[in-house]
Amino acid sequence: MAQGRGVLATGLGDIGDVAVDGAGTAYTTDFAGARLLAVDLSSGSSRPVAGVPGAYGVALDGAGTAYVVNWSGGQLFAVDLRTGEKKTVATGLPGGISGVTLDGTGKAYVGQREGSGKVFEVDLTDGNHRVVADLAGASTARLELDGTGKAYTVDHSGGRLYEVTLADGAQRVVATGLGTCEGLALDLANGQIYVSNRQGQLWRISHRAARALGGVGMVVAPEAQGA
Repeated sequence: MAQGRGVLATGLGDIGDVAVDGAGTAYTTDFAGARLLAVDLSSGSSRPVAGVPGAYGVALDGAGTAYVVNWSGGQLFAVDLRTGEKKTVATGLPGGISGVTLDGTGKAYVGQREGSGKVFEVDLTDGNHRVVADLAGASTARLELDGTGKAYTVDHSGGRLYEVTLADGAQRVVATGLGTCEGLALDLANGQIYVSNRQGQLWRISHRAARALGGVGMVVAPEAQGA
């Protein structure tokens, strides 16, 4: 086993996504088992929180609620993490939705991995939703917001990182050649974007270079940093 790496928990089923609450618990979706699970990060023990059909993407609001997208049914659910109570927030989204993130002001943003590659904005109050951007030919597997009105999404099949302006849907490719993308994380305090892929690689991308106008942002391979 490599130093600093190990299996924390097992028996979690067909994991689609994971979110961490910052207080010692991770929440994972089990697609095949149609459920949301809580994992104790100190012990590795897990417990079911709620049954959620087609559970795939998950995001936490920091106030005791998880938002989970239904991959197959085009729904967004809100799950009370204390009671396990589940309610439907939005319906009528397309099948194949996978990534979900929250802006902290009552909006969720959902990415469509299978289908047309659209990014949707969902009003958490009334469930109304609209298309923010159409990334033609892309597969928007994951979404993250940078807090300045921009969203970043990875193209699962095309190996690209996109920047999307939420106000008007303007979009551009800021990194290419990333393999079969799966995971996406922003470390804005240190000016980095991280993308993982099915080839077993973790890419580091300069957020400053990604924001620079005029082309594809600089991709820094782990090997170049002596990783």
